[in-house]
Amino acid sequence: MSWKCLALALGVSLSSPGILAQTLQPLGAKDLAIALPMTFRELPRDTLFPRTWFQTISNGFSQTSVGSALETESPYTDWQVVSLRLAPCAPLGQTPGGADQNCWPEIRLVWQPVQRKIRLHERYMENAGDDRAVHALYPVEPARFLNASDALRVQTHIRTLTEGKALDAASRKEFQSARDLVLRELLPAIANLRERTLPAAVFLGFGIRPEADDSSLQKSFGQRLTNFLNRWASPTDLRTLTAFSLPEGREPAHLDEWVFLAFRGEKSRLIPDPILIRSARDGRVLANLGPSMRGSQNRDDDKLYDLLNGSFDAEELASSVMLRVNDIERLTPVVRDRERLLVANTSCVSCHKMNDLRFDFHNFSYLEDRDITISPRVKRDVELDLIWLQKSGFITQP
Repeated sequence: MSWKCLALALGVSLSSPGILAQTLQPLGAKDLAIALPMTFRELPRDTLFPRTWFQTISNGFSQTSVGSALETESPYTDWQVVSLRLAPCAPLGQTPGGADQNCWPEIRLVWQPVQRKIRLHERYMENAGDDRAVHALYPVEPARFLNASDALRVQTHIRTLTEGKALDAASRKEFQSARDLVLRELLPAIANLRERTLPAAVFLGFGIRPEADDSSLQKSFGQRLTNFLNRWASPTDLRTLTAFSLPEGREPAHLDEWVFLAFRGEKSRLIPDPILIRSARDGRVLANLGPSMRGSQNRDDDKLYDLLNGSFDAEELASSVMLRVNDIERLTPVVRDRERLLVANTSCVSCHKMNDLRFDFHNFSYLEDRDITISPRVKRDVELDLIWLQKSGFITQP
């Protein structure tokens, strides 16, 4: 069945991309960025975050200064989902140009270990997030919505765009039509996560998802969210996973070191992947840091400084990576904005140190018992997602 026949079979008019605007209530930031309180334990762990993943991640950190900290401080049973990002238009390319067109729907989960009834820094904490997290990314699988031959072609288009190459006119039309079909399934599923007795206004702005913060609504919301994740974010759909951790000791301000790992997903398995920094101009590799890197409040990975040799590549690194403390203020407006830099164009460390508290490296998770950190990058991404959905005719103005 061709994508046109599939569209007709689903009753979708390809000439009317705004058809959803007639049936969907407006989506707000809390629909696309779902922050869960640390007390929310309604989501299953084993089916979404296999123990083998935890062991692979722990083994990866064992080769770094983190050592056995995951095993000793943050065992598998402490890990839980603390946030989700439902991204309708996740950029596929290697450069910011055309990111609002070369994009595909993606689900992102943030896992974090949470300690209960713990004493830290001379203070009792009912719940405290350990200074480590896992970000798991699940691009929506075309084969779930298209027949085998159509899905294979669309997957080829996705791979072509991911490699930074252009599509011809016919391929681009097929790619965009397939993406629209997926969104016509995904967006109603996102809207249906809402508790319908709540007013639309409570889903605007950033903060804890209202149903997850209400004891009378937690269980039903947890069931809806579990069903959603089982469909849209199963382990077999994982494509990339990154993790960061403080070394053992639970003293971020004093230890002042965070280690990052990268993996790709293959048939539910984690495979170590090199951490690359690509040019925002043409996508070429500016730095290959291997499967792990580390940084501090004031510096990035030591290997990057060896590349500052006055070359053109070195100039690009200096324009996209927070190599020194005074770069944080200068580059935050650039690094936070995917219209100027993609994640692939900067370092893991730079992406994680744009918060007001210098030793808070969390993007969408918890530092100890503080309120959940929602970084400038997350907020800007959600703002751009909502603008894109409105311009594309998928949702109405709030």
